[in-house]
Amino acid sequence: MGLVLAKCTDRKFEVVKYYTPRSPVDVSWWEKTHDLKIMIHNWIEENTKEHRPFDLAIEEPFVPNFGRVGAYGLQNRFIGMLYTFMRYNFREDVGKIVLVNPRTVKLQLTGKGNATKDDMVRAATKFARLPRDRMPREAAADAIGVAYAAWENARQRIKGVQEFDL
Repeated sequence: MGLVLAKCTDRKFEVVKYYTPRSPVDVSWWEKTHDLKIMIHNWIEENTKEHRPFDLAIEEPFVPNFGRVGAYGLQNRFIGMLYTFMRYNFREDVGKIVLVNPRTVKLQLTGKGNATKDDMVRAATKFARLPRDRMPREAAADAIGVAYAAWENARQRIKGVQEFDL
């Protein structure tokens, strides 16, 4: 999971900052989603004060070991927690929550819906105009792609993106 703060206008998308939260590996998914919620809250609180209101874009989880049912269960728990959390903590600041399909993220950032993680990192580095020594991790590259796909969707509706009002 990665978080990106991007400034967007009708014609320009600019990555301001990105972050990759890490939760402990040896905890349950229940605890992991709770830990991530707290890390996300802290990062949003510290980094968005001068960039409000903002939209929150999330990549739909793809968890191959769980299969579709497990992935949707995890997605629903995490997005439900995040939605409730954002509603009670940032209600006046969040415009909408945007949910983006992983293939749409890859297609928008690299031009290929089946891009590899390396393709995503290279495209995100180039797209965000980051020097090679500041190459993002895979999760941050995905987050840059999610933010970009959400921005493209706001400009012209694209397939694989859902929007929810807070």
